[in-house]
Amino acid sequence: MNITLNDKDFPVVVVTCENVCCDDDLQKLKQYWIDLYDRKENFTFIFFFENVKGLSLNTGYKVSKIIAEVKKLPIQYLKKTIIVFKDNMIVDICRLIMSIQKPISQVFLLNTKKNDIKNCIKEILLGNIPDEKIPIFNSCFMDLKK
Repeated sequence: MNITLNDKDFPVVVVTCENVCCDDDLQKLKQYWIDLYDRKENFTFIFFFENVKGLSLNTGYKVSKIIAEVKKLPIQYLKKTIIVFKDNMIVDICRLIMSIQKPISQVFLLNTKKNDIKNCIKEILLGNIPDEKIPIFNSCFMDLKK
């Protein structure tokens, strides 16, 4: 497996992916995500993709299908998603995924080459928007008038 799932600091759940994600990794992520919903508590995903190479459009499409399945659950507990990357290819894949399937949570894209990752994550977890230029995608479940 090339994916590590860690919820020891719940409600923060850290997902680390090394190299290429395979179908087994995606299935493991999907089941883990559904299991997190069984806790009936809000949480934040932090995905570390600094070492991912060769992520395919097909993988992005499969992730969009997983998001569609999770969206069908009656209550959405995922409130924020932070994606840490160093290769802009990840941004392109994220944009593809979000063009197919709007995100469940607010999504923050942090570039290890441009952003102070530790500070940005801290600010996001505190409910703040970091004072750095980062792409933010809003959830289809958010009330943007708040």
